[in-house]
Amino acid sequence: MVRNLHSLTPTDTDPKTVIERYAERLKDNDRVHLYTGAVIKSIEGYFGNFDVTLIQGDRKEKFKVGTIVVATGSEDWPGSRPLKARSGPKP
Repeated sequence: MVRNLHSLTPTDTDPKTVIERYAERLKDNDRVHLYTGAVIKSIEGYFGNFDVTLIQGDRKEKFKVGTIVVATGSEDWPGSRPLKARSGPKP
């Protein structure tokens, strides 16, 4: 979704620049493994100790992980509903 925007406010930054910067930071981190376009075949185990099987193309990979982050997308914020700033605890 971000890649389809013209610019990001309040700095008027090019979204492609932001995406590329974060992607490089993830790729350069030895503790992060990024699988784009992969299919999860199975997840077994429990919090802190999962056995995961992924299929990416014609390659099948199995590994143990403690945490799983699944990023599936986002939604546009409707312009008719203004964003309100808050301070203090949520009601």
